Amino acid sequence: MKKTYDIFVIGTGVAGSKIASACSKAGKKVGICDNREFGGTCALRGCNPKKVLTGFAEAQSRFQGYKEKGVIKGETEIDWEKLISFKQQFTKNIPAKRIKSYTQKNIDTFKGIAKFIDRNQIKIGDQEVKADIIVIATGATPRKMNIPGEELLITSDEFLNLTALPSNILFIGGGYISFELAHIASQAGANVIMLERSSKPLSNFDSDLVDLLVANFKEHNIQIVTETNVDSIRKEKGKFLVETGSGKVYSTDLVVHGAGRVPNIKDLDLKKGGVEVDKHGILLNSDLQSSSNGSVYVAGDAVSDPRSIPLTPVASLEARTVIHNILNNDNRKPDYTGTPSVLYTFPPLARTGLLVEDAENENIDYQISYGDTSNDFSTRRLGLKKSAYKILIDKNDSKIIGAHLLGHHVDEVINIFGLAIRNNFTVQKLKDNIWSFPSVGDIINNMLDI
Repeated sequence: MKKTYDIFVIGTGVAGSKIASACSKAGKKVGICDNREFGGTCALRGCNPKKVLTGFAEAQSRFQGYKEKGVIKGETEIDWEKLISFKQQFTKNIPAKRIKSYTQKNIDTFKGIAKFIDRNQIKIGDQEVKADIIVIATGATPRKMNIPGEELLITSDEFLNLTALPSNILFIGGGYISFELAHIASQAGANVIMLERSSKPLSNFDSDLVDLLVANFKEHNIQIVTETNVDSIRKEKGKFLVETGSGKVYSTDLVVHGAGRVPNIKDLDLKKGGVEVDKHGILLNSDLQSSSNGSVYVAGDAVSDPRSIPLTPVASLEARTVIHNILNNDNRKPDYTGTPSVLYTFPPLARTGLLVEDAENENIDYQISYGDTSNDFSTRRLGLKKSAYKILIDKNDSKIIGAHLLGHHVDEVINIFGLAIRNNFTVQKLKDNIWSFPSVGDIINNMLDI
């Protein structure tokens, strides 16, 4: 028997859950499905569980820094098995809680792969569903590498559930996932190699600050090899052999996929739903609506717009946009201005607004305030070795257009700059504030001395 809904949501992560809940509260008949455990990437296998592990890696980094200064004696060691067990305390009950929440909100739940069979109809297993509006919030998935032996890779999902940490780990790719997991693995005692195909890793962050972070990684015996393509992976005598384009072969105990993610839409049979795609993903209007099927909306990591950074706050923003447009029959556009992005290594690396190359491409007359703060109080007291900032300011109106920070607590300080950019604050507007002391925020005035 075919079931009918006002709204049907595919995906139970941040975006999907917010949209389903809000539409149900507004009196709409709502259904939701997922082919994996209910809860989505961030709660189960992404941001939150990863942050548990990075917290311990940060603590270990601090201990090592203090040890080098002679403040702490002896060795500290992370018990990996117990760490993973501790992490699971934050994830194991989420699927059941999420289903209970849906039930309490009168949202029908389905488990399985959703496939379009018409513009307003999908099929989940043997169950056909018709809906006035279908929302795709299926998140992202590791991109295919199309190399021999690709099946031997593990993803970040499996890494976060390893019950034992191998002695040697190789990461393919030099982006978010590789850097964060490499830092965790290194602080837990593994020997780490990272292979990046471009000349520089972390292309979405300021290159000068990335150079400092890379130098810090190398000091912690994390080997980063750039301009290196992986051609194949094979397993021999219990070891993984990773062959590169140069012919060099790396032997390791584990190979982790960190070579980027793409919208998770390949199993949806979008063509049958009249939903057009290109090589980046679903073709959308600026209001997150399918350009070829007006009854389909997209939110979260499945959005292919380059402004839509695959981050939880962005998924929430897009969910709010879709909710408004559905309930008000409107065409509101998401405003991504000032979105902060943080790499949770130690020290963390953060950015908001424009990179230098962005400002140049937009022909903005800008100036830079740059400072290496490695010898500042906030850095030295923690045993850190590297910290710095780079602020981009529009010369014409003194408004902040970009902020890039490396160091302790910058994951919070970057929010101040995001607020400034989103609200068109001038340099003086920020400098008029009084900051707590001694804190990282206190040096904001120094950052803005131009």
